[in-house]
Amino acid sequence: MTTEPPPVSTAPPLSEPVVHVPLPPGGGFRRFLALFALNWPGMLLVISAVLSGKLQGSLVDDLPTSHAGLFTLVFALASLLGIPFAVKAGDLYGKKRVLYVACVFGLIGHVATALAPTFGFALAAHAVTGLYTSAGPMCLFAMRDCFPLKRFPLVVLSILGVIGVFVLVTNAVAASLVDALGWRGCVWGLAVLTVGAVLLLRVVPDAPPREIKFRDLDVPSRLFDATSPMLVTLAVVKGSDWGWTSPAVLGAFGAGVLLGAATAVRARAAKRRAATAARVV
Repeated sequence: MTTEPPPVSTAPPLSEPVVHVPLPPGGGFRRFLALFALNWPGMLLVISAVLSGKLQGSLVDDLPTSHAGLFTLVFALASLLGIPFAVKAGDLYGKKRVLYVACVFGLIGHVATALAPTFGFALAAHAVTGLYTSAGPMCLFAMRDCFPLKRFPLVVLSILGVIGVFVLVTNAVAASLVDALGWRGCVWGLAVLTVGAVLLLRVVPDAPPREIKFRDLDVPSRLFDATSPMLVTLAVVKGSDWGWTSPAVLGAFGAGVLLGAATAVRARAAKRRAATAARVV
């Protein structure tokens, strides 16, 4: 009596991109629109970052505080917290879905900032806006799935060129926009542009859904990945205020470096386990 070998699963590992998703077939306009929709959240991120720096002075004048430097710091820390979750979620649930979530965070943050009655409220809202930063890498990863690998470097170079133009133009007009519209008007404008990004994402091709449970996101590991750059950023930003040789700065920097090394070791061990499991299968 012979026994049949157990069936071998052909499902891709959860750590790999979901599937190659080509751009829509048909006319060149549809392809251009899909490509523009994938670029727009990243371009909006550039506009938001430049405008946020320009309008901070007007915001502090309107909402007096002695902690103005926290406005930029909380945005940076929230960005570093959100990116590891977004990258993993993009592999699990699809880049388009994660872009939707990132845009929703950005929209909520912009609207709450524009309505902020106090600096503390604006600070918390700006931290929510920082979670929108994950749209940047998601745009690149989504385009990686939409283009053949041999064309992807050219696409990236084109995107970097467009980003450079956006930075120059936004820097040139940002101060005038803040003077003309006020800081609240500029933030409302960012909210409207974010709504446009959400609507444009409808034309982007999406990966088919997969049966994945929330625990596959591995929240503790994502927090571990985010803590190292957050601690190093905190030490660098607050070094001049706390003193570069103060225990707080040295402790945050040292802990960030150690956690970064531990993250690299964990990632290497995970790759070895995945390779071993693949050979066994």
